Amino acid sequence: MKKKLVKVLAGCGISFFAAVAVFGTNNIQAEAAAAKPAKTAVVLKTKKATVKSGTQKQIKAVVKNANGKAVKWTSSNSRVASVTKKGVVKGKKNGKATIRVKVLGTNASASCTVTVKRYKVIRVKTTGYCPGACCNGSNPGITALGTRLKPGRTIAVDPRVIPLRSNVEINGHVYRAEDTGGAIKGNRIDILFSSHAKADRWGVRYVNVKVYY
Repeated sequence: MKKKLVKVLAGCGISFFAAVAVFGTNNIQAEAAAAKPAKTAVVLKTKKATVKSGTQKQIKAVVKNANGKAVKWTSSNSRVASVTKKGVVKGKKNGKATIRVKVLGTNASASCTVTVKRYKVIRVKTTGYCPGACCNGSNPGITALGTRLKPGRTIAVDPRVIPLRSNVEINGHVYRAEDTGGAIKGNRIDILFSSHAKADRWGVRYVNVKVYY
């Protein structure tokens, strides 16, 4: 068999030893490629997150091919948001911080931008109104900021108590303070509904709300 292979290679102008060298090199390269370990990687499921001041949020990381290596969490500004060794972020004060996780002993890392917002809790009287002329007079459908009224988003406030453009959480739902009204004075909020009937059904309710600023 060897003699036949030598004759074939010789006929092609290739020496037996050159062929062995080439084939051997290819085998070594293939074995080296097969033995090369998979690259370590880490991915965060959350790229951007908003955390309320005084609350916590878990940031989850997916680590691949780490071979038991530990990860380290850090914050670019621990005065705004801190992070535990398990990736639990705590909001401290208004601002932004970059939360980073790194697989120790490798170049694998990932980051998430966290925005922290503060809020104050106030007790207010809430009522409802609708987009029609019966509630908005000569300028139906338009807010005090000039934007379109939108049920589920728009509320009317007294800007001396709640600044316009503020986000206000009422019963777990976040609205935007973008309208005013002649009767909306002091600790009172008018919530926009899609119809006058729905506004009437809301009636008058006294609730604690969170005003973000």
